Amino acid sequence: MSEIKDYCQYYLEKCTDGAIPSFMTRLYKTVDDIREAYESSRCFLGTPEHRNECLRDALFSFIQRDCEWSDRLDIDARKILQRAINSINNFETYDDVNRALSDYPWIEASVTLSVAKQTKATIGLTFNEMQENRKAFEWIEELKEKVDKAEYYLRCMEEADNLPVAKQLFSVFIENPDVAWYADKNNISYFERREEMAGCKSFIKQYGMIYFAFLITNLYHEKLRRRHP
Repeated sequence: MSEIKDYCQYYLEKCTDGAIPSFMTRLYKTVDDIREAYESSRCFLGTPEHRNECLRDALFSFIQRDCEWSDRLDIDARKILQRAINSINNFETYDDVNRALSDYPWIEASVTLSVAKQTKATIGLTFNEMQENRKAFEWIEELKEKVDKAEYYLRCMEEADNLPVAKQLFSVFIENPDVAWYADKNNISYFERREEMAGCKSFIKQYGMIYFAFLITNLYHEKLRRRHP
């Protein structure tokens, strides 16, 4: 009996090292590098079924919140966006999620590439596949930067939280200025720091899951594109 895999694990098995764009090899050189990063991340918790449920909820919340420009899309682009939302709402198979995760970066790339975004004109879909793919991967990298930033500040807060009381009182002697800031009760109280830590953990879990899902989906489609140019 084969092991049950979550969405990311399932599609990662279908990816190849050759599909990793050259500008991303500074992060991952092989598919195994991505697998190791995913399975050691804070979002890799619980059963595959639990992770799939977390991914569905995270995607729906993310797309609804992130689409501040949705009212400026033209009819065709709005249809693609709605198709992505419907695929998440009707999440029954991995193909449903794959469709949503393929459609949404197309919208993001179209917005980024559109000259209309600087004006009040409507934004249409881009049909330049090479540019679309590059911009989609750049947008995915921006998601990772947000997760990395949250990871850094969470580590600072955790370090401040574990400092001896005496050292917290003399935070001027703490080497990392960000840790020193969180250790100083004049800046943030113990309970405020705890609340911020909880918020950071939630953000990392949600955006980490979204990041890996978009990354792996795009790698899978890049493999298909290179196989069938």
